[in-house]
Amino acid sequence: MEGRDGEGWLRTQAGTDCYMAPEMHLGRWYNGAKIDIFEIAIVLFIMFTGQPAFRAAKSNDAWYKYLAHKRGDLFWRAHQRHTFSDEFKALLEGMFAFKPEERFSIENIKDSAWFN
Repeated sequence: MEGRDGEGWLRTQAGTDCYMAPEMHLGRWYNGAKIDIFEIAIVLFIMFTGQPAFRAAKSNDAWYKYLAHKRGDLFWRAHQRHTFSDEFKALLEGMFAFKPEERFSIENIKDSAWFN
């Protein structure tokens, strides 16, 4: 988690496309904790619905594009065959945030209405 230089930035490309956060797809240096939050959101969505939320967190993936452009309403409409509480939606949108600095932290998750 510290990275090779101890600054906390990582750059190794590892994992399966559908679980990778957008900064990994873009080949950027990334924060391991923020990547983990994104991947946990994917697992949580799959556990709840039985299917992935999107194919990959890339600009050409229609469903992820909704989240990246803060159009959660369109993302949830695309998955309307499932029923999601507003608390669950807010949690996942925070965990799926395109910008790592806007992505939820563990503390945000623990403080969320859905978690509580």
